[in-house]
Amino acid sequence: MKFKYYHIIVLVAILITFLPGDSIDCQEVINSEIVNDSKREEIQRYFGYELLLYRYLSLPYDVSINVNQQGNFVDIGILYLLFIPILVLLFLRRKTWAYCLVMFYLFFTWIISTSNSFLFSLSRSRIDMDVNALDTYIAAMPFNIEPFTNVLAYIFKFSLILYKPLSAFGNAISGDSDYVTYPIIFIAFIAVSLWLIKNTSRLKPNFKYFLAFFWTYLFFWLAFSGGIVWYGYILILMGCFVIFKLIDKLTEKNSREGAVLRKAFVISGSIWILLNLALRTSDIQPLMDQKFLAKGMFNPVFYDFSAGKINEEQSLDIIFSDVSKALNRINKEDQSLIWRVGTSFSYFINNNHKRIILDNQMGLFYELKKRYPDNLDLVDVMKANGVKYMIVDLNTASIDSTPDKSLTRKYRELFSFLINNPYMKLLATDRVVANKNNKGEIIYRKNIIGQEIYQFGRFAIFEIV
Repeated sequence: MKFKYYHIIVLVAILITFLPGDSIDCQEVINSEIVNDSKREEIQRYFGYELLLYRYLSLPYDVSINVNQQGNFVDIGILYLLFIPILVLLFLRRKTWAYCLVMFYLFFTWIISTSNSFLFSLSRSRIDMDVNALDTYIAAMPFNIEPFTNVLAYIFKFSLILYKPLSAFGNAISGDSDYVTYPIIFIAFIAVSLWLIKNTSRLKPNFKYFLAFFWTYLFFWLAFSGGIVWYGYILILMGCFVIFKLIDKLTEKNSREGAVLRKAFVISGSIWILLNLALRTSDIQPLMDQKFLAKGMFNPVFYDFSAGKINEEQSLDIIFSDVSKALNRINKEDQSLIWRVGTSFSYFINNNHKRIILDNQMGLFYELKKRYPDNLDLVDVMKANGVKYMIVDLNTASIDSTPDKSLTRKYRELFSFLINNPYMKLLATDRVVANKNNKGEIIYRKNIIGQEIYQFGRFAIFEIV
């Protein structure tokens, strides 16, 4: 397809259509007031909370290395970060200006990404990107015990030094506002799109259109997905096709280089798939307690229930620690409302689509608490609106990645409301606390407060009496 100037007009028109009218993330100045923004706490934790100007640049690295969200469900591997840049550089090596520009971009994004990442240690787990934290690790951990992590600690320290002026520049230009970020992103998209139009004119139409779809989908995922991996799962398969096609094109120019890269991609991809299959089937995670190793993939309760050895109530009591009585109480009638903060108990509650008030980030609770600071007044408001039960995920605050810990602070407000309230009756929990009696003996019981938490637990169900 011959490049023409009207392509620029078409691209600009498309982009103007999608331009947002408001800022996508303007972090407020944090004083004593809690920033009550559920989208910021839930969605942005996938995207990251680093400086907005650089947040998009670090996104490919973040989702490949699992910087912002750890877990198998977001693991896509690092093969694209390795092979696509290598192939691009090989194609551009005879175009000095383009080669240097891409090298500068890759080095720049490396500084941005690593400086907003973390260092993983087998003995210390996650080490934040902070010079003092890295120095503490280097001083405490002998080189011969974790040589690879020690070397990375020095590399990351160097990256942090280079990031300092970039951080100052980003804050001076725009801070966390988007009036600079979005224009830069769209201008970059237009520039790369025009370059692709000009340099893919000799390709076969099918591959040319496939490449255009891949690039466009990739851009919109980077710009609007908020870092949520599953919105871009199609890019994983498409990325493999792009890599193999680029290797084919490289083979036409240099058969030896193409053959080496093809074998390297197939071998490394196969190793990555096998390692992940082993990880999934063995259910072995870093720092996992020895007694839980390789047991998560098989739950005998499901098999006993399917075989008719135990009934539904018995299976629930085994999995959720004596929760059936509380659920039966809730299901005696199907009109009273249930305030739910997390958990998966909706499935077991009758008429749940009408009865349950979802408040996973406690935004609604916090606003009511501000209006009715007295616990007894707030209880009266809940009763007047038909709320009779509260179900709380005890691990709600564990997903909090906000710099000001807004979700954690709201959880503390909720917890204080629950335990300092004579009208809140605990129906069920799997938390186990330890208390000493007058004889100095340790007594274990299920409760949410005690002298010591023996087993943290996952849930608590309350009735408003």
